[in-house]
Amino acid sequence: LLEEMRALDAELAAGGEELLGIRIGLGEGVAALGEASAWLLENHDNTNDVLAGATPYLRMFGVVLGGYLLAKGAVAAHELAKANGDNGWHAAKVTTARFYAEQILPTAWGLLPAVSRGADDLFAVEPSLL
Repeated sequence: LLEEMRALDAELAAGGEELLGIRIGLGEGVAALGEASAWLLENHDNTNDVLAGATPYLRMFGVVLGGYLLAKGAVAAHELAKANGDNGWHAAKVTTARFYAEQILPTAWGLLPAVSRGADDLFAVEPSLL
């Protein structure tokens, strides 16, 4: 799926300036998800560390997947508008995807430390003190 997300970059690039913000935001989100995925794979032998990062990873994955799906819709809307003229609906799809790419996708980078920090802090406090 990460490769499919990366492959969408060429279609976004073909959309020119109108899809540039989406392209940048999705590219950065996919890069963050790629780093997080690589960290989890590299550390798969340390179950506690991987499990400690599981929830923020799933949140990150959802954020990036949402951006990817909106970007795919924006590409389709852009192509339809070029072929048939824009009826307002197409522009709204592009605008929605751009908003998500510029406002929501950047949060993926913020989740990376929580994914890759490990489990030390989870086990630093005695359970009886919780």
